[in-house]
Amino acid sequence: LTDAYNSLLETKEQLEVRVAGQLRTVFTLYQAAKAIEKLGPGEVLIGISDLVKAVMQPTKYSLYLLNGSVLEAVTNDGWEDDDKYQRVFDSNTAIFREVVGGQRFLSAVNSDEERLLEGQGILAGPLTSQDSGEVVGMRKIEKMGFLDLHVSSLENFRVLSDWVGTAFANARRFRKAQGNMFMNEERTL
Repeated sequence: LTDAYNSLLETKEQLEVRVAGQLRTVFTLYQAAKAIEKLGPGEVLIGISDLVKAVMQPTKYSLYLLNGSVLEAVTNDGWEDDDKYQRVFDSNTAIFREVVGGQRFLSAVNSDEERLLEGQGILAGPLTSQDSGEVVGMRKIEKMGFLDLHVSSLENFRVLSDWVGTAFANARRFRKAQGNMFMNEERTL
């Protein structure tokens, strides 16, 4: 009876710790999500870091924006001086063709997709506006814990990429519309 009681008590404590951790994660996710729901593209970029860390917990990740026919790195977190990750992908690279052209998510878990990634990361996917279908860039995870890479993390990566892409595209559209207005606070008219 004593052993059964101690086992039940230990299970209860583990569940309490898990629930507390999940509540902390939900709160962190909520705070991070609020950070990207901004009107300016720069503000969105600043808020993305917290959101990515809250959802995916990567060790190294990067964010690229589409500039004409190239993807240019605008954020790279966790990169070290001796890392050989590319800061620019042009339209001739396999990653660019698959992620931007094919709007495809790539994962090193799949051997065919691992070859397309060419050692540049574990996951890569387009930042797509769900409103317009426009690809605004690419998100890439170069390194993450082994136990953090599973089926639901792949789906989280997709959802997060769409969320970030939509927030950034909306902020950019707002900025453009604001610039075309006759009454504009920046021009003090």
